Amino acid sequence: MKSTLSFFDYYAPKGTPVHSVGIGIVSLVQNHPDYGLCVLITHKRPNKTYYSFYAHLSSVSVKYGDKVHKGKVIGKSGTTGNAYNLTGKEEHLHFEYRTAPKHGDRKQENPNAILKTAIGRIPIIAYTMLILTVKPKGIAAR
Repeated sequence: MKSTLSFFDYYAPKGTPVHSVGIGIVSLVQNHPDYGLCVLITHKRPNKTYYSFYAHLSSVSVKYGDKVHKGKVIGKSGTTGNAYNLTGKEEHLHFEYRTAPKHGDRKQENPNAILKTAIGRIPIIAYTMLILTVKPKGIAAR
């Protein structure tokens, strides 16, 4: 059975540092009506290009065109966009690993499968400790 998972929402109290999942170039920093303050990073691999997307940030510490390495702090989690009214255990980082830069351009793939290829065969659940500096308390999937 093929998974329909297309994103992870990681529990992250407002202000939690958010880290890049890998080497790449910042290809978008914007304030989106739904995603709020968000960052898109392009990760070029030998046979494919992937995009990591981080949303609902309270602040961003990178700018368009910046080169980032795995573990680089790119911003802090927040409650921007449609997460503006979330508090306590509802606060989260919205994270996607895409096969196209725009949401919905192509069918989303399971982030676990993509990350195994792109980051050296480490499942995203194990890799989460490098994305956030706190342990995820809950994961929502769409």
